[in-house]
Order: sequence, then C-alpha cells, then structure tokens
Amino acid sequence: MLMDIQLNDGICFSIFEQVEIKSSIIFTTAFDHYAIQAFRVNSVDYLLKPVKESDLERALGKFEGWRQTQIPIACFVSESRVTSAVTWNGDRYVVDFSLDGLEEELDTEVWFRADRRTIVHIDLITRFEDYFGNKLVVKLKSPINDKITVSRLKASAFKMWVGK
Repeated sequence: MLMDIQLNDGICFSIFEQVEIKSSIIFTTAFDHYAIQAFRVNSVDYLLKPVKESDLERALGKFEGWRQTQIPIACFVSESRVTSAVTWNGDRYVVDFSLDGLEEELDTEVWFRADRRTIVHIDLITRFEDYFGNKLVVKLKSPINDKITVSRLKASAFKMWVGK
C-alpha cells in the first residue's frame, strides 16, 4: 500500500490511532521528520518527494519480498467494506481486494465463499448441519470459533465442495 503522509483532512497517522492496520505501507511525503513515526506502523519504506523512480522500484521490490512471505490464512472476512485475511493464529491483515476479487483468484478446491462476508478455507470447518429453509449452519474452528450460515442457494455447492 502506498500512502501519503499529508492528507487533505490531516496527517495519515490519525488513521492508525483508530484502526489497527497490519498491511505493509510505503510512505511518500515531502517531509523527512515523520520517518520514525512511519516505521512504527508497518512501514516498508519512506520515500521523499519528488520520488525518484529508482527509489520507488527499490521500495516496491522490498514490498514484494515481504508480500511473498507465506502467511497461513484461515479465512477472509469483510466488515464495514474492509476485507481482512485472518490467519490461523487470529491475526488480521487488511487486504486490498474485495471478496468478489478474491473469490475469482483463490483455488476453489480449498476455498469457498460461504456468505456475503466470508470466504473460508476447507480446514477451518469443524462440521455443518441442516438449518431451516434448506440452509446450512457451519461451525468453524479456531481462530474464528463461530458459526456461519450458508444460504439455500449455496448449500448444495457447499456439500459438494466438502465432499458430502
């Protein structure tokens, strides 16, 4: 994620006081006095404006190296129009994709769009049972430890996906 420090409505660091962002960030700014603050909030790099192409390429290469580090993801959830990847140990990372976009990219052998706000990994499912109206209730393992409802329109596809 690229982020300018000076925003129209203030300094970007006020965002981090309201929301925990675990995405890696490349900061861009005309001011060098925010560098320490930037590295306290998941900064990959800190680029001074005007940004040199070589500096941007280096920062993007660094970001790509971090991004390729595999993080085991249990599910993706969307809450208040923000999509997060939830790891098996419960950490949440904001991702720059909608659930629709993720659904198109993920391997359908192990990922299923269970409802409007959740894509689950097959290993996250503890059990499922019939629910009224031909729906299913799906019990999820830790770190979610919750139940989700699969609509009647997706219930048969879900059963086929899990092999039952």
